[in-house]
Amino acid sequence: MRSYIQNLHDSLKRDGFTLMAESKPNVGHDVEAVRIFVRRGFGGVILSTSRKIVPVTRTSEYDYQDTLNNDQCVYSEFEAWRELQTYKKPDSVLPRPGDAP
Repeated sequence: MRSYIQNLHDSLKRDGFTLMAESKPNVGHDVEAVRIFVRRGFGGVILSTSRKIVPVTRTSEYDYQDTLNNDQCVYSEFEAWRELQTYKKPDSVLPRPGDAP
């Protein structure tokens, strides 16, 4: 029987992500990553865990900058990464209807 984590990793790979355990992005490279958010209660008890896609920049060997939340993070806070897709800057900006040159 497959575990939850194995199924999650398979799903991430299908969506074009590379697992952090397999490979890390280059230092200074902007990517989007699956960040693990852990909500803790009294005494450090884990209340819930969620995963969200956020834009990040790898700043050094083990340090990352979450540019959406403006947080300094470490390697272990991320599950996987891929080239920018969700947070990719548009190649060109089209004029809005009603904007006259």
